[in-house]
Amino acid sequence: MTYAERVTAAELVGTPHGRRPVADKGPPDEHVPYPATATAAAFRTATQLFLDQLKQFTDMTQAAGTTPWTDTAGRPGTELAREVLEHMRSMAEHTPAPTAHLDAFLQELRAKRALIGALQLQLTAFEQQMDILEKALKPLHEWGQEWSTVQRAITDTFVPPDAQLDP
Repeated sequence: MTYAERVTAAELVGTPHGRRPVADKGPPDEHVPYPATATAAAFRTATQLFLDQLKQFTDMTQAAGTTPWTDTAGRPGTELAREVLEHMRSMAEHTPAPTAHLDAFLQELRAKRALIGALQLQLTAFEQQMDILEKALKPLHEWGQEWSTVQRAITDTFVPPDAQLDP
């Protein structure tokens, strides 16, 4: 089984301290590549591990809020737990969505690709116009070459009398 297959098939196992990825059991001398599949799988595993730990912390905080206790200042534990949860919610609300920058980048990328497509259409149209112009000018060019031939023939045939007398 390759590294990528092990990471893709990795499961989270329960431990007394939460869930963690199953240990890799590959040979120690194996080259560990980082293909897109393995990287994505590792990211999903790490994200799931973080979310599990955050859920455990939230559950413990809520449990601490239901158990009757007081801190050293005499405030009830439920008030402290509520404050912690409110601060966590506030932090989560003020944190931008993880994909906000990526969404903006992808939107800009799509716009640039659309612009490139429009430019390609314009260049294709321009190329067609140049082809039509070239075909239209070809007979004029041929006529110009024939005229030059006739002009040379006329100038070579008719030499002024003064030019013939000069040695």
